Amino acid sequence: MKRQARLARDRLRRVEPIMADLFTTLSEQDFDQVLNYVSYLPVPVSDLAPDTAWRNPDFK
Repeated sequence: MKRQARLARDRLRRVEPIMADLFTTLSEQDFDQVLNYVSYLPVPVSDLAPDTAWRNPDFK
């Protein structure tokens, strides 16, 4: 998650412009704290992978 957020912040990953702008306004400590908070949010069942063998095609 941190790698993806850094890429978004550095505009090396496509995200909504407002999200990239928000990342650039955060200090390094705030950036880490936001990612830590988000990592604890529950994932909706509809967004879970169908099984443990599933791999994200974005990372092939």
